[in-house]
Amino acid sequence: MMALMAYLFVVHSYKVPIGTACIVVGLLAVLMKERPVLVSDPMKWFAGYLGWSLLLLPLSINMAVSWEAWVESLKLLLIMFLALNSIRNPKQHRLFTLAWLGFFALYPVRGTLFNFATGQSHFGRYAWNFTFSNFNDLAALTLIPLAMSIDRLRTPEKYWIKLCALAGLLILPFIILITESRGGMLGAAVFLLFLIARSRHRLRFSVAIGVIAVGAVMFAPKSVWERITGMQHLTSVETLGEADSSAEQRYIIWQVAAQVVKDNPLGVGIGAYPLAHQRVARYRLEWAMARGARDSHNAYLRVFAEGGIVAFGLFMMIFISAYRELMRIARSVKGSTVPEDRIIADRIESYQAAFMGLAICAVFGSLNTIVFPFLLVSLCTSTGLIWGKATPVVVRNRRPQRTSAIQPRAMAR
Repeated sequence: MMALMAYLFVVHSYKVPIGTACIVVGLLAVLMKERPVLVSDPMKWFAGYLGWSLLLLPLSINMAVSWEAWVESLKLLLIMFLALNSIRNPKQHRLFTLAWLGFFALYPVRGTLFNFATGQSHFGRYAWNFTFSNFNDLAALTLIPLAMSIDRLRTPEKYWIKLCALAGLLILPFIILITESRGGMLGAAVFLLFLIARSRHRLRFSVAIGVIAVGAVMFAPKSVWERITGMQHLTSVETLGEADSSAEQRYIIWQVAAQVVKDNPLGVGIGAYPLAHQRVARYRLEWAMARGARDSHNAYLRVFAEGGIVAFGLFMMIFISAYRELMRIARSVKGSTVPEDRIIADRIESYQAAFMGLAICAVFGSLNTIVFPFLLVSLCTSTGLIWGKATPVVVRNRRPQRTSAIQPRAMAR
């Protein structure tokens, strides 16, 4: 757990280059611990995706690039494995979510607010550094701590933690706004609408959204509202240029990505999409705006272009299986009047809303290469093991006579 926490600090702060070392130490600790080693359905689907990608490696347009990308994806799988085997009881679950919230507040949130206060923007848009320097990615990843903040507010917690969570509920939507990411705004809208539709506390959420909206009107820069009003021109291809040049450029990039998919039924190789984009963008004169080794700016198109329909299906099942587990837990506590069951239902709703929001944001960014959505998958899987009476898959149990750390929900209370 300490190795996982150290890794979480590294990927938020980028202060020390010990991310790989943290993973190795954590994996060694998991394997040496005298308790069952667990795998999950999302990990199986991820392993299938990696196996298919390895099988197609000789067909890649650049084997060296694809091999490097495959190794990086393998690291994501190992991180999921480490997280699943580290978060095995309610105390560890709470510690991990609080650490994630704390690190996110200390680095991308603090840095973005500092840039906003000092006027350090890029054409009126604000972000931070490293992974969080991309406006669309920062907006999308903010949905995860937003869900965790709502979770902390709806569960029994210490007073100061609830105050921090309330601050997060006010500040995090503002962070999404000042990134001026259309995908992030749409994802946040779906996130909030999902919570209002599914929650028992619809009036509370409606009031909270009203307060957030008032704060946004008071503090958000004028350029945010210009960008929002410009979204009305996104409903037609002919009016894209009236929104702004980035919307028109993104549409052309998607056209190039669709052509890459059409030309390569088995994919161009994992991680090789930018090279394929560079080649295909030369086909037509009207694609001149999108020339170069560019990203697809769409996670779905990128996965499809790199591995074909089989890789796309396997990759999507990573998240579908995690979401299906959340639905199973929600059904198991539906209609219950037990306070603990209601807390579990509220927690599940928050994570489901995060998945729905990220699904929208993935249309506007390549989230398939970022670690945080995969950490969310493992966190949700651990939620099922701790509270949802899920049956873990034990791949090794050195001392079968000992009781597993995973207990049924009724015993875990």
